[in-house]
Amino acid sequence: MTPEEQKQHYQSHFQEITRQDQVQIYQELTQDSQGKLTTSSLSIAHRLKDSRLLPKGWDPNPKLAEREGLGSVKMPIPELIAEMQPVLPAVTRQPELDPNFVGGSDTLTYRISLAGLTGKPASVKATLYYQAIPPFYLQDRFCTTGNQSDTEHLYAMAGYLQLDGTQAAHWKLALVSSGVVSLTK
Repeated sequence: MTPEEQKQHYQSHFQEITRQDQVQIYQELTQDSQGKLTTSSLSIAHRLKDSRLLPKGWDPNPKLAEREGLGSVKMPIPELIAEMQPVLPAVTRQPELDPNFVGGSDTLTYRISLAGLTGKPASVKATLYYQAIPPFYLQDRFCTTGNQSDTEHLYAMAGYLQLDGTQAAHWKLALVSSGVVSLTK
């Protein structure tokens, strides 16, 4: 897949969901020097998307970072804070400013037209899932590292791990849910 094709294969950051095929995915997507998606920390050249939720209360204040002893010679505090800022590409693929995406939280509005839905829906429920090892990460490891022993061990663990019937089935863990919310017109 070319870098241009890869750009079309990820969800943008949304402030409002308006269609059934949209979903908010909080994730980090990075590219190598050729523009291809990578999960290798040694190959990262560009952050394409970084919408990971930071710890609750995270504050990009340089004085606070200095007081906590953050930063180093290789990455001074201003660079560290800049690196921690979200990269939120909108549908246009341009960076988006989201005033509700701060300090470990985000606000998202669902506004779906009922006219396009079949039947007569009465409620909706939104759930936030955590996925520790997304399939893309495993695919990148298996396709780029060859037959190294660590890769073979990871392949064996991923291939033989039995999660059926557990909360972690399908490599995702439900964190929080809105519960059932009645629809309004």
